[in-house]
Amino acid sequence: MLAAMTLAARLAVLACCLVLPACGSDDDAPPVATPTATGVPTATATPTVNPLAQACLDDGGTVSRGSCCAGAQDFPRTCGLGACGCAPTDSRELPLCDCPTTRCWNGSHCVVR
Repeated sequence: MLAAMTLAARLAVLACCLVLPACGSDDDAPPVATPTATGVPTATATPTVNPLAQACLDDGGTVSRGSCCAGAQDFPRTCGLGACGCAPTDSRELPLCDCPTTRCWNGSHCVVR
């Protein structure tokens, strides 16, 4: 069947099977085929979750973004003063863990204050 098709038609058939990462994506996860309403599977990348974000969610927290000191790492500690107490000119936006009431983020888990 492919031999009787024009070059453009062959390329169209082959293009349906290519999996390209989204622009700006650094996700190296293998694609997963997902059936569609037409029965033709489409490929989607398997999302990767930051382990600290997952720990936050597992401990009942929510992931948010906030202004923290420019030198701070993602998910800085929120127990007491620290990484998120800098002036706006010395800060950048980072992912944070908002723990349930009476708890704070110790850098890896929501703990009792």
